[in-house]
Amino acid sequence: MESRARLVRGFSHDVKNPLGASLGFIELLEEGFMGEPTAEQTRALQRAAAGIRAAVRLIDDLVDLARAESGQIEVAKEAVDLRAVAHELVGQYSAAAEQKSLLLTMDLPTSTPPVHTDPTRVRQILGNLLSNAVKYTPVGGAIEVRINERTSRREAGDGGPWLALHVIDTGPGIAPEDQERIFEEFTRLAPGAAEGAGLGLAISRRIARLLGGDLTVESEPGHGSNFTLWLPGATSEAAAEAA
Repeated sequence: MESRARLVRGFSHDVKNPLGASLGFIELLEEGFMGEPTAEQTRALQRAAAGIRAAVRLIDDLVDLARAESGQIEVAKEAVDLRAVAHELVGQYSAAAEQKSLLLTMDLPTSTPPVHTDPTRVRQILGNLLSNAVKYTPVGGAIEVRINERTSRREAGDGGPWLALHVIDTGPGIAPEDQERIFEEFTRLAPGAAEGAGLGLAISRRIARLLGGDLTVESEPGHGSNFTLWLPGATSEAAAEAA
């Protein structure tokens, strides 16, 4: 795993540099530094730039996955207000939801105890979940971000408290036999339905577990999905540190 992570990092460096240079030339052409492009040329340049940006995102995802698999992702823990993170990310995805006529709402408690975790990684996970929800929820559907406290987790069978951050959608749902498979890399249940390489959920689950929590899903075909990021509260965390 460590050798693979080093290989991916070296590969990403060697590939991203020429991609970045190519994107720079495309942006110069778009801005007319080499002659004003026609409308048709502008559209072609925009498609080319979008393709390069998608490739760069894929490379970044591969690097993150390799680091997570080899335990090389750095986690910097601090007191985090999950309500503030939820507000921030919902704000970032509100425009994308509005473009599809999706109702994006929040159901948050008046207050939550701070959780000792990595805010950057929590934003990354929640961003992946919201991005998927917007992609796969049909036009006119709904997405809700919800936070609640749990004393235990059915999957873990242990005591709490846990903070549960849910992203609930009215999308097509996921069959029971596919609900674990979606957390494997390069898995997409509907390959032609949306962009992406199928790495977001795999990376998100690995990071969630590095944070001492987990990422799970409850779903039923035709009735949407509930993805839940579990983060340990103070009692669970203290017990983990003591162990």
